[in-house]
Amino acid sequence: MLFRSTKAATKAKQKHIRTDPKREATRWLRVAQATDEALAAERLSAIHVADREGDNYDFFGPLTTSRFVVRVAHTRVVTNHVEGFVPSPGHPQPQLDDAVAAITVRARRSVELSARVTSGGRRRAVTPRAAREAELEIKATTVSLRPPSVSDFKEPVTVNVVEVTEVGAPDGEEPVRWRLLTTEPIATEADRKSTRLNSSH
Repeated sequence: MLFRSTKAATKAKQKHIRTDPKREATRWLRVAQATDEALAAERLSAIHVADREGDNYDFFGPLTTSRFVVRVAHTRVVTNHVEGFVPSPGHPQPQLDDAVAAITVRARRSVELSARVTSGGRRRAVTPRAAREAELEIKATTVSLRPPSVSDFKEPVTVNVVEVTEVGAPDGEEPVRWRLLTTEPIATEADRKSTRLNSSH
């Protein structure tokens, strides 16, 4: 009887997942590209909107010539200059977190948050919350991302990132935070508002 070490088994499983043509990122990419192609014939375009599960470099990397809004689940290495970043032995290159922290707030808005209850059918745990008015700060910048070593798509990509953060959340309530990667423009407040609205659909 042969036994494979846990580390070796994990690597083999990761390789199988990356090369499996039926894996989610591959299916989503095929659907997005087919949609773009079909709509181009009608001189139309789609905005591909994905929740955290769509934060997969093999999905959004090849789509940078398309329109998309993806909610961020992971921090990533950025290759552009980040103001104020100081390398350290355990943190030699700036991350997406560093790039967002370095930029100033572009706008502030008040919004009404709806009540939320825990749903047992969701993959990701959801914290319940009461309806409330939230004060939000909005940041936006452009970043260049380095492909992860495990990614099949090896090209660096340049995308916009928009972060919306609640300030002054009530005691006991988790502050709202949305961080989005997008190819949509972010130059104006109207652009950034459009991106936030698209991500909420």
